[in-house]
Amino acid sequence: MMLRYGPDHKTEMFFSLLRWIFLAIAAIIFYIPSFRHMLSLELRAFSYLFWMGLIYMSITQVCLRWYKQKGRIFTTITYAGVLFDFVAAIWLMILTGGVTSFFFPVAYLIVMHATIYWGKRGSFISVTGIICGYVFIYFYLEQYQYDDKTFFLCLNLSFLVLLGLLGSMLVARERQHHSEKMWFQEAALHDYLSGLPNHRAFQEELQDSIYAKKPFLLIMCDLDHFKAINDQYGHVVGDDVIKHVAVVLKDCAHLAKGQAFRYGGEEFSLLMPLKCKDRLRELLKEAGSRLQNITILDHTFSVTMSFGVAIGTVNQTAQEIVKEADDLLYEAKEAGRNCMVIQNQKNYEVVGF
Repeated sequence: MMLRYGPDHKTEMFFSLLRWIFLAIAAIIFYIPSFRHMLSLELRAFSYLFWMGLIYMSITQVCLRWYKQKGRIFTTITYAGVLFDFVAAIWLMILTGGVTSFFFPVAYLIVMHATIYWGKRGSFISVTGIICGYVFIYFYLEQYQYDDKTFFLCLNLSFLVLLGLLGSMLVARERQHHSEKMWFQEAALHDYLSGLPNHRAFQEELQDSIYAKKPFLLIMCDLDHFKAINDQYGHVVGDDVIKHVAVVLKDCAHLAKGQAFRYGGEEFSLLMPLKCKDRLRELLKEAGSRLQNITILDHTFSVTMSFGVAIGTVNQTAQEIVKEADDLLYEAKEAGRNCMVIQNQKNYEVVGF
């Protein structure tokens, strides 16, 4: 079966806790003589289930603690939990009254568990499986006869079907709302044209870099004579230039384990670790070489960029760091463009490409 949503760590922790609670309740009922004799319970058959559950749940707990959420072992163990819950629930119902078992509400949790992971398909399969198990108990183990147990059978199965329908509807709505929320969050933090994180995302990442209390590089980047490209070739070509530059800068930032943003218009920004400062000229020069002789809509031309590089420290605010990098970018423009101006103690250094 193709898994639809995938296991969630918090959800599985919750269901794991419920398993331990039900195991403790069942152990009290079966292993305390007064309860066992009052309910006429068979201890030997329960012992097999108890030790099977204890082993499985201990393994699950280890997986939840040590294995990665998206790992194969974690996924296998957590999905096997739905099957284990089904077997354990049917087993307990057989041992504690069959159709009238007080453990029947566990079936509702199984339906919820399967529905969370597989949506409507999980709801249908889990409800069908429990109905089949329940009917099997009624017809083959209790010898069918029309009495009060028939009423319990119909009542429990009716509630089970209703829960399955309601659960699938709620999960479907929750997944739709979650998808819409993620889409809006993505749209709010990304620039549609370039595909890069936008100005808002840049400000948030800049604040995170400051809170990390580690020095970093802020690079403000601006396309040289971009207005002339728009005027000569049109805005369609200009938009494609923006896209091309975004790809180049994203690759450049990735090599330095940093991140590229579209700051606005033809201006971009890069946040990089301070340790890449020594090879920054090489990285930016490589980026500049990829902007030479680009072809867009049968037009071939070269694009150059200017860069202002500031070193962000823990004693500065976001506004101060951005202003410093912006001032250095202005110096690069004044120095003839197609160059990098980098902060160097109290002075700055102009590095041409």
